[in-house]
Amino acid sequence: MTLTSMHPSLPSTADEPVLAGSWRERLQFLAEMQPNRPAFRHRRAGTWRQWFWRDLVLETERLSQGLQAYGVGPGQTVAVQGDLTPRMLLLALAARFLGAELQPVPRQVTADAIGLLVRRRGILHAVVGSAVDRASWQASGTTTFLFIPEDQQATRGRGIGYRLLRAGWGGTDADERRVFWPGRHGRTVWVEESTDWSAAPEAILRYWLDLGVCMTFPASLDWALADRRRIRPHVLLLSIQRLHALDVALQAVMSDQPRPSEAAALRRHLGLARTVGIEVLDDVGLPVRAAGIPPSLRARLGRLGIPLGDDQVRQPSHARDVDDPLILPLGYL
Repeated sequence: MTLTSMHPSLPSTADEPVLAGSWRERLQFLAEMQPNRPAFRHRRAGTWRQWFWRDLVLETERLSQGLQAYGVGPGQTVAVQGDLTPRMLLLALAARFLGAELQPVPRQVTADAIGLLVRRRGILHAVVGSAVDRASWQASGTTTFLFIPEDQQATRGRGIGYRLLRAGWGGTDADERRVFWPGRHGRTVWVEESTDWSAAPEAILRYWLDLGVCMTFPASLDWALADRRRIRPHVLLLSIQRLHALDVALQAVMSDQPRPSEAAALRRHLGLARTVGIEVLDDVGLPVRAAGIPPSLRARLGRLGIPLGDDQVRQPSHARDVDDPLILPLGYL
């Protein structure tokens, strides 16, 4: 009996595609090509922060050195648990630079399940995003513990004080006008995901580096709708799970044939007022074709005036060749 059959909520990365080994070179290339463009935006403690491409090469190298000092290296597995944020993604990228594999762990799992995962995968290191997650990992008997504290204070007890982030760089303050209206070269790609998605965080990192776009994150999944309304993103990048959550929200508020004024109000209510594209990734992080989306959801999006890829005049995407993506290929932006 496998781990995933005993605990279906725990994903396995054994059968996932092998990632390209050129992520470091790709990051350096993007930092040289667009140094002054933001790479990430994230709301923390009520303030929007942003990370520029020019700073990320040095930051990920510094994080890699710190992780290596804690013993992270080739052939090891680093567990990752929590909402996806720029800090979480940079740490994951730093671990991949060192040759480590990433094991996403859903947020709501028991200490027993975590302990089983630790023993089966030989996990010595974990990056988690909240004090609740920290308590579960400590109960599991993990010997090495990397913690991202919400208040950025050093942790105590069995957990290693996470000096990497505490002493590190958390981005710079973002001008809210630029967050809300990022301009012609700064379309907002909205990401509201967590490690509940079995492909996270590698799928998000792969798209981010492949396309060189700025990704914007809510304060947390609990604040996703409120922050999405405020940002009004141009593009949503969603897992199947988050697409289902959007569909549930649509069904709860949408009539069969909304009038144009009702459709506009619904778009504002759902934070989709400026949305021109939604791209969906499957459980291993590959694009889902429009034909693979339930017809009922496609119809609801159509009634809101969000066109599908099949309705668009195709433009070549230089970032990658995707056959029939949902709504718009991000490389088109």
